[in-house]
Amino acid sequence: MKHTKGKWVIRKIGNIRYEVNSQDRYIAECPIPFAHQDYEVEEAEANAKLIAAAPDMLEALERVMRHFNNAVPGNCEGHNVFTLNDFANARKAIKKATGNKG
Repeated sequence: MKHTKGKWVIRKIGNIRYEVNSQDRYIAECPIPFAHQDYEVEEAEANAKLIAAAPDMLEALERVMRHFNNAVPGNCEGHNVFTLNDFANARKAIKKATGNKG
């Protein structure tokens, strides 16, 4: 499967919608309902964050799976292990998706 490469970013378009773009390429939009209730705006923004974080989360999950695929149950000696960078990338993807600081 191939997806749009590059950093996916969110842009709010007035009080109408959030757009997800990558290098001037349109990817998706999350509309804000006309009622503009706070929870609806927050939900549209959260959906856009989740979409924008998808490539980062996919990459982090693929790294996890590569490690598990190379592991021997009950014996981790001599096999790839998670690095601090792997954990940092996973945390970064989760933060991007949720907007949380940690």
